[in-house]
Amino acid sequence: MKPRSLPFTARWGWVVLLAFLGLGCGNLFGMVRSVQEAKATVEALVTEAPATVEAMTTQIAPTLQAFSTPQDQDAAATPEAEPEMPAEVRKPQDVDALRTYRLRYEYLFVLKDRQETIPLITVEMSVNKDQQARQVKVLEHDSQPWEWIQIGNQAWIHSPDAGWVILSGDSPAEMTWLDEESFWVPLEEAEGWELVGRESLNGQTVRHYRMYIPQTYWAPATQETLTAGGVDAEYTLTPAGPAEGDAWVTDEGWALKYEFHLPFTAVDNNGTTHPAEVVWRQEVYDLNAAIDIQPPAEAGSGTAPIPVPAQASLTAAQPNQGMWMYTIQGMDLAAVMDFYHQQAAAGALTLEGELGGSGEHFWQATVVLPDGQRYNIIAGPQGNEVMLSIQKP
Repeated sequence: MKPRSLPFTARWGWVVLLAFLGLGCGNLFGMVRSVQEAKATVEALVTEAPATVEAMTTQIAPTLQAFSTPQDQDAAATPEAEPEMPAEVRKPQDVDALRTYRLRYEYLFVLKDRQETIPLITVEMSVNKDQQARQVKVLEHDSQPWEWIQIGNQAWIHSPDAGWVILSGDSPAEMTWLDEESFWVPLEEAEGWELVGRESLNGQTVRHYRMYIPQTYWAPATQETLTAGGVDAEYTLTPAGPAEGDAWVTDEGWALKYEFHLPFTAVDNNGTTHPAEVVWRQEVYDLNAAIDIQPPAEAGSGTAPIPVPAQASLTAAQPNQGMWMYTIQGMDLAAVMDFYHQQAAAGALTLEGELGGSGEHFWQATVVLPDGQRYNIIAGPQGNEVMLSIQKP
């Protein structure tokens, strides 16, 4: 589906709304409650494309449960001599010794009798704490991948239809609406902890634990995800008991892997019953590897092609669609208009078709550069700031 060309006023509304969502509500992921809803929000704002498959909701993924302080264990101790529950579990973002790592998250639907696996969604994340950076790639089984890159207070979002959208915020915390916190299963509902033994995983010695989660806890959110994924169009799904889970945790309490099997009975449209399950798997690897996260070169420049006041700060841009948006502090609408009139007087540009003014709370004009390029601009007050939108016709 190709992006639909929007009227100038409609695109102005898109830019304002995109900046509000991307910068003003903190954790956008928490607001939209799922990876797919976040994707759908971005794509709808930019391309008005319909949403596809909703991913696993944050009800299955906010944070880990911490327990008591661990006791030192002899490396040669037998599994029976070790604790049957992890003494401490720490997410990699909370471990200062881990400066870089990668995380892979998978959500699968499996027909066990047919040995058929349908990958509903895969999320791959790279993190470099020293760069204050992360890169996230999301792949759905029935659509093209999309990508999120965040470095400091700037982020780039790519969708197949819209291309790259650039966002900027006041701090890195405002840009991390898609982070590891969204992918961690809450273990406070886990029961029947059992130590399986010691193993080696991704270069680390780990304790392998097994537990289960009651059906009443996991079933509602998982059924909603399968419904959104279209699985219920081919099968009538009934939860079939507690979810079995495994966790791999280092002696330092680093959580390196989780895997949960959520059982279902699936009756296809022909009335045949199949044993089925949803598999949720997450793994952290490439600990302290050489991971360098850089802006995407194909995203283009976040700098507008026409002059903007020195006080202007970029909040959103879609260079391949010829759109940029700025917030301007320390200036009112009249001052912004004066800036462009001064630019015109100096020969840097020509203004055509001016509409509105400071008394009407908006100003619109066409800017013509000396090389003949033309851009529509519109400015309007928003609180103590002026919002400035620039768009190529």
